[in-house]
Amino acid sequence: MPRNKDVLWEHIVQDGRKVRCKFCHEVFVGGVTRMRYHFANTCSKDIRPCKAVPASVRDAALKGVEELEMKSKKRKNMRFSQSGDSALGSILQCGDAHNNESQVIKPKSKSIHLSTRMPAKKEADMAIVKYIVNSNLPFDILSNSDFREACIAVANAGPGYEPPSSENTCRKLLTELMDEADKYVHAVERIWEKSGCTLMLNSWIEGRDTSYLHIFAASAKGVVYLKSLCMVGRLMDDQYVFDFISSVIDEIGSQNVVQFISHSQHYKSIGHMIEGKYPNIFIVNCATHIIILMLKDFEALQHVSPILETAKRIIHFVYKHQHVLNLMRTHTNGSLLRRPAATRLWMNFIYLQSLLKLEHALRHIIGTIEWRDSMPCKSAEGIEVQNMIEDASFWDCAKELMYAVEPLIKTLRVVDRGGSTSGYIYDAIRKAKETIKEIYGNESKYMNFWKIIDDKWNNFLYSDIHAAAAYLNPHLFHDGRVKLDSGVRIGLEKVIQKMVSNNEERMKIAEELRDYHSLDPRIFGLMAVDSLHVSHPRIWWDMWGSSVPVLQNLAIKVLSQPCSFLTAEKNWTAPGATKMSMRDHLESTRLQDLLYVRMNIHLMKTTAKMEKIDLKPIDVDKIEISPDELEEIGDLEYENEEEADESENEAGNLSDTNGFSFSGIV
Repeated sequence: MPRNKDVLWEHIVQDGRKVRCKFCHEVFVGGVTRMRYHFANTCSKDIRPCKAVPASVRDAALKGVEELEMKSKKRKNMRFSQSGDSALGSILQCGDAHNNESQVIKPKSKSIHLSTRMPAKKEADMAIVKYIVNSNLPFDILSNSDFREACIAVANAGPGYEPPSSENTCRKLLTELMDEADKYVHAVERIWEKSGCTLMLNSWIEGRDTSYLHIFAASAKGVVYLKSLCMVGRLMDDQYVFDFISSVIDEIGSQNVVQFISHSQHYKSIGHMIEGKYPNIFIVNCATHIIILMLKDFEALQHVSPILETAKRIIHFVYKHQHVLNLMRTHTNGSLLRRPAATRLWMNFIYLQSLLKLEHALRHIIGTIEWRDSMPCKSAEGIEVQNMIEDASFWDCAKELMYAVEPLIKTLRVVDRGGSTSGYIYDAIRKAKETIKEIYGNESKYMNFWKIIDDKWNNFLYSDIHAAAAYLNPHLFHDGRVKLDSGVRIGLEKVIQKMVSNNEERMKIAEELRDYHSLDPRIFGLMAVDSLHVSHPRIWWDMWGSSVPVLQNLAIKVLSQPCSFLTAEKNWTAPGATKMSMRDHLESTRLQDLLYVRMNIHLMKTTAKMEKIDLKPIDVDKIEISPDELEEIGDLEYENEEEADESENEAGNLSDTNGFSFSGIV
């Protein structure tokens, strides 16, 4: 716009290529266009807004800015219309040149819309693939929700977006992300006084001389990452690790810690040291780990291994021959069997389950002409596999086996998902044993399963807090599924002794337990009973336990704890961030900050999902077995079978001092 026609020049002093504002005396390089944004108080054009501009001048400048942006948008529409299909040559309305500029008709044809987008999308796809390849990243990153959210955010930012500089990221953006992580951690910490928390220790070894330890705290509000310890050039001796854990406990307050869980049995001696210094803290073994060992031992039973072996041979034959695999896909609408893997141990039960779902399809396939004419199916192996598929006794035994182990697999699904599950493990194991007895009936068969379950339960899965949590679970107790037998009574007494140090409070709990045990209407009123079926036990106690306040506080803490270490989080807690940081020679403080931000931001997302699930009571019978989710448990279980065997041997050395026998409950 010429100088003599723009009224804004009255408020500008020009000096060569520079201009100065008469109101705030800011100096810029440019002309009236840049000053228009300055007077309009916008954040565009890298111009600082004027703090002293009069309202009349600001309004005039803002109107000019809007006119400029409108003209710019029209020019972009013109370029878009000219770069499209040749058939769009008539998109301008007939008329004079003045009207043509403002009457651009946008293409409505879907095919034309896609044709204009496809080159840009292809270019973006190739740019992402090049970045992944050149940065040596796994292609799995494309299914990462954070990566996809970043791509969507970039697209929403529009053309011209440029990523932040490394300096801006380190000095500003990372600090803002740290503040976001702090806000989440502090929100979770505030509930610890009421609900308590469970400390979890994760560790791994990199090379021969470097070890890492991570400590997390899980509670009803969510899971947070607290601190890491990196030890280079020294052994991870028990005393050193205990001192590290002890410092964390002292920071958050030992009265706020209910349990300590480690995914590895290598730290059982450290658990004894923690129990010695902090007698109120329970040392609990990971339920996911122990249940997996139960299922592993099931596979070796005399009447189980032949069934699993037959299932593996059928699946192996299908995947061994491409023609047979294609035949399977054709007759099952793309459904496939799940292939057994040597390192997944108990996952053979999931593969058996997938085979059972396709029983009718397999029986149909072996009767088709394609099967009979296939060379692999005519071979001795093919004929043997066909006989296996035709064997009705195999399918009957396989179904019987899956019905028997299904409650235990559902229990595994419950405890591994996270959340407040301590009130359910006791009854779930009991139900698993009852189901096995009901399915087999024959004592010689079901007792083999029972011996495995009792051995693992009594020796290193059972904890007093599990018995107390089952009794204090109002849903189970009110329905009569948990009785105050000798085992439950002993567990409840030990929990009260450990967690309630005040004698007056113990006496008060004894009185309140009497009312709870007698189903006093003050506690189990009409609304309270209705709430049993819609509210998680810890929430139920918070809503309806006010008439027994001391017992209420204890019950909320006990029922807010998980049963398992967070196995599902190994992928992102393990070497990924730390290895990268060490390669970059980041200082220890920066490394701690990166770990703190990365883990807590991730936990914040998973907590939002978990909170919705953790509001309702858990019905193990209604849990659906998802093979995909259970397969992740199998993948993260152990790096090799030797580790599993070593862990099992060490865990077997643990003893139950209260003389509890699970057989007495069933």
